[in-house]
Amino acid sequence: MKLSKEKIVREEYAKFEKGRIFSISDFSVYINDKKLRWILRNSFEKGEVITAFPTIYYKVKMNSFFPDKILSPSIVIALKALTKRAGQKFQDEGGRAANLLGLSTQVPLIDVFYTDKNSKEFQFFSYTVRFIKTRCHDVFQYPYERVGWAISTLYYLGPLILDQALIVKKLRKGLTKEEYQCLLNAKKPSWMQKILEN
Repeated sequence: MKLSKEKIVREEYAKFEKGRIFSISDFSVYINDKKLRWILRNSFEKGEVITAFPTIYYKVKMNSFFPDKILSPSIVIALKALTKRAGQKFQDEGGRAANLLGLSTQVPLIDVFYTDKNSKEFQFFSYTVRFIKTRCHDVFQYPYERVGWAISTLYYLGPLILDQALIVKKLRKGLTKEEYQCLLNAKKPSWMQKILEN
């Protein structure tokens, strides 16, 4: 007997672990968002599923230390889902990327990401997130990876970096040989290439 789409979606959703970010693209059958919300209406009404972004959903997991509080999902996982679902591009902003690479000890107060869509600032569960629109699409190479962080960091620091040799030394130490070669081969302006090859 052939299962209905509704039953397939319910069964697959039931297998999702709590704390999972998901969208319609995570199901084996095609449904639109309106249909998904209808199929999972009871879970939405009970607060077992909430909307993380339009078209991106979160199967709620409660904080084990504070049982009355929802555990915030990873913003990066949510952004990856949004890229997969809507095609919007994201990359860690240069200051955040520098911290992730260990090139800076300054911890950003809010999570900032470059995007190819509109700039905005908003609350994502318990913390503040800012999107900054950029026309420089080079930064979207290797999203959320160390090579991408390196490109983002160099754009952030700009062509007049005071201690170029130190930055390059730290990048070489922080990246594998393969990653550094990917960085050299990535699309970028000539000033950045010159810094990396010195």
